[in-house]
Amino acid sequence: MQHWFVLLLKLAVTALILAFFIRQFDIRSMVHTLATISPYAIFAAVIAVLAQSLAAAGRLVMVVARFGPRFGLGDSYRLTSGRRVATPC
Repeated sequence: MQHWFVLLLKLAVTALILAFFIRQFDIRSMVHTLATISPYAIFAAVIAVLAQSLAAAGRLVMVVARFGPRFGLGDSYRLTSGRRVATPC
């Protein structure tokens, strides 16, 4: 298949799935609930997620070091946070 056709098919399926879920949400109640959440609670949640990712990166560095090669915390963080790591040629 053509690359553009596959991409278009993926976008269409994604849009259909999102439309299905959005149609079932009560937007007014969601906005009301989100308005009641403290900005400090949101900030604390973001900090907690970052701390969890850093802890996972640190564990990965220790596990890899156990097998010999050195693996930096920055590369490990990019792996555990879902970012891509450039591989050396």
